[in-house]
Amino acid sequence: MPQPDFTGAFQPQAAFEVNGEGFEGALREHLIKSGETPPAARYSVPTSVSIVIAGRNYGKYLPEAIKSALEQTVPCEVIYSDDGSSDDSVEIARMFEERGLVVLGTATNQGVCAARNRGVHASRGYWIVHLDADDQFPPTYVEKMLEVAQPGTPFCYGAAHAFGKFTLIWNAPEWGTESLWIRNFVNTSAMYSRSAWMAAGGWQDWLGTMWDWSLALRASRFGKPRKAATGVLYRIHDHSFSEEYSERDEEKLHFLLARGRRMVARLSVGSILSGRLPDLFPTWLEKLAHSVRHIPLADKPDLTLLNNSPSPQFLRMVAKECARFEGQFSCIRILPFPARLAWEGELERRDRVAELLADGCNRLREEMPGDVHWHVEDDVLVPRQGGEILWEAITAGTRPPEAVSAVYRSRHNEHDVIGGWWKCDKPVELKRIPERRLRLDFAGMGCVMYWKERVPDWLPFWCGVPAHDWNWGCRLKRAGGKLLMLPEVRCGHAVSASEIVEA
Repeated sequence: MPQPDFTGAFQPQAAFEVNGEGFEGALREHLIKSGETPPAARYSVPTSVSIVIAGRNYGKYLPEAIKSALEQTVPCEVIYSDDGSSDDSVEIARMFEERGLVVLGTATNQGVCAARNRGVHASRGYWIVHLDADDQFPPTYVEKMLEVAQPGTPFCYGAAHAFGKFTLIWNAPEWGTESLWIRNFVNTSAMYSRSAWMAAGGWQDWLGTMWDWSLALRASRFGKPRKAATGVLYRIHDHSFSEEYSERDEEKLHFLLARGRRMVARLSVGSILSGRLPDLFPTWLEKLAHSVRHIPLADKPDLTLLNNSPSPQFLRMVAKECARFEGQFSCIRILPFPARLAWEGELERRDRVAELLADGCNRLREEMPGDVHWHVEDDVLVPRQGGEILWEAITAGTRPPEAVSAVYRSRHNEHDVIGGWWKCDKPVELKRIPERRLRLDFAGMGCVMYWKERVPDWLPFWCGVPAHDWNWGCRLKRAGGKLLMLPEVRCGHAVSASEIVEA
């Protein structure tokens, strides 16, 4: 890969002409003349690319940005979308129209997200690449992106090389090795497929800033993104975004990340219905639905119920009650879960219960599509504000906890709080509700909210600890995760439909 020239002086590439076959035809002819194999044969994916440059009052940097887009080793459609500049940006851009640049102007400043979206809607490429008017691409940027693209890839991303006031490389990890919910590593100039870009809703400015990393989060739901061995050249100057809204400002990061997560993350709610307390189900579902109603979600959550009861009457009653609250959920699914228990002695019974719950929790994890899962056992009654408090805690901060748990007491011994921690390799049970939020090594699954991609699977190990899922929490801690108990969310635990142990 040619080394980027941080002064912005790129070597000119061979010119090409768009013929009647469009960009694909021009690209094929260009590569055949140069003796190269057309990318379509190499990658088996469409290779038409549109570069959308957006900017406002960046006239002094704009020529370098435009040249870097026009002089890619892979011919691209290039569009400049101006955001109501008051300098000579539009006049400068029009100087490149003879080289094929499409110029879109507007009389008013509508924001960079609107400018990018306007450029995309005017483009024709299968792939869309964004470039800010003060940044640049190395000559092989698009070529390197196409090299890793596969059928069904929603977007390809790479590093960012800072230049200007200081030089720095912001590298990007391979997809799946880090969580985008914690750190934004997909820069603005990722290469999106048009279908994924459209399905994700394009750029959205509800954060009040160009820092819309949620486009990558939304687009990643449509396939596996891929990392490319290239990087955008990101100019650092007095008016650049990194200077005005530094990622080093922890308070601003807390605000942006938390607000972004709450606007974008999808919530799924799930439970395993044992049928042990059939008369409790109407009350259980009513409290759950009322709690869901108070969570400030962008979209309604889905509800998945695994039915472990063999009773047809119970199933009919569940379906009837769910119909009462279908407006609270995007969809409600009642799935069969016909596992049966058999045991000899109390210890074996506990082992079988642990196996059943582990299988059920893992099945729910597979079935529920949300980014955040809320597991509520069918004998735990959640308070009205409980879901909202759990949601705010699981999405908060620069690095949110992997899981948060409500507080409830054991229905077998009301003096025990379901939760605890390891101390000197021995389990220590909570006997009283803590005054402040407490970091735990394990907690019951009665009312817990967690990030799907950041927690381990459940394993059916018992080992004498009175919480069926203790191993899940311990493995979460060993992986560096955080499980918080929230004492302000106090649930009831049902012994029977009429006898509730209150926290």
